[in-house]
Amino acid sequence: MFDITDRILSEQKLARTFIDEKRKSKSIHSTLFEHTADPILLFDKETHRFLDCNSSLVNNYGYTRNEIRTITPFGLHPPEDMIEVKKTLIYEMLTNRMNIPTSPRTVEG
Repeated sequence: MFDITDRILSEQKLARTFIDEKRKSKSIHSTLFEHTADPILLFDKETHRFLDCNSSLVNNYGYTRNEIRTITPFGLHPPEDMIEVKKTLIYEMLTNRMNIPTSPRTVEG
């Protein structure tokens, strides 16, 4: 019979280290997302509904996070930008990259 206690303890320690590193990574990404100077929006690729935004978007455009979660890029941009928004969304679906080079409207329009 073999004693595998050391192996199990080592694997448990490795698992705890991995979990700790994942938590740190998530914390770093959350901090970067929240505190970057650029407005950032996250949206669902299928529904195009916004999932979240950072404080910079709230401060610069006047939307609340709850308001952002009820709209899509089409509701955020003026009518004259719709063709560019549609082209960008198609590009995003094909390449998995996103950057709409237009100016979103503030909450006041």
